Order: sequence, then C-alpha cells, then structure tokens
Amino acid sequence: AIDKAAYALYGSTFPTPRTWFNQIVQRWLVAEVNAEVAAIYANGEFADPATTQITITLFNHQTADQAGFFVCGTSKTALTKSVAADGVVGVHTGVFTDLTKGVKYFFQFRPTKVTEDKYVARSGIYYHVCT
Repeated sequence: AIDKAAYALYGSTFPTPRTWFNQIVQRWLVAEVNAEVAAIYANGEFADPATTQITITLFNHQTADQAGFFVCGTSKTALTKSVAADGVVGVHTGVFTDLTKGVKYFFQFRPTKVTEDKYVARSGIYYHVCT
C-alpha cells in the first residue's frame, strides 16, 4: 500500500494527474521508447533512529542499477534537500539529518544516468513524519 500511495502522489504532480498504476506504466513506456533503462522502485521502508534523522530504503528488482540519490522536502513539489544513495545492486538507502521533529517530509529516489545506460525511472514520492 505504501508503494501505491507513493506512485499516486508522484502521478499527482503532473498537469494531467494519473493513478499509481498509470504512473508506473507511463514511466516504463517512456523509458522503453527512449532506449532507457526502466525500473520500478518499491517496498519503501523508513527508520528514524533520531528525532531529527530519517533513513529511507527502497528496492528495485528489475535492474542492477546502483547509482542515484534521494531528494527530500516539505512538499511533494519542493524536494530541495538531496543525499547520495548508499546501496548495493537493487537496494538504495538515503539518510537525511537536521530534520524537524513533527514535520511531514516527502522523499523520492532519482537514479543517476550512467554512460552506457540511461536510468530515468524515478521512484514514487514517499512521505514520513520525523518522530
């Protein structure tokens, strides 16, 4: 359910809003048509070991991409903070610090283009409150 909500939130950022399913299909088709690497990021997990820190982990079971970064912000359209994603093949983790307790934050994984492959499929937009 968290992944459906994340892709629905991502779909709502476009001038013609899309359902979560249509958002995934649309990004997949755009990648395929443009000879890019399509991917779906899922199973979003949050850990907040400190009241001002959130760790987000996403999984990708389609491709062996590794490079990327997470963005974070206080609205789905203002993702202004960014951190490099730590990860191994198919698992991406980002740690955001200096957050404010009780504030709702939005997060998205964005892959980095690699010279031989183009990764363009972003994750859905997840949200979490720093506790």
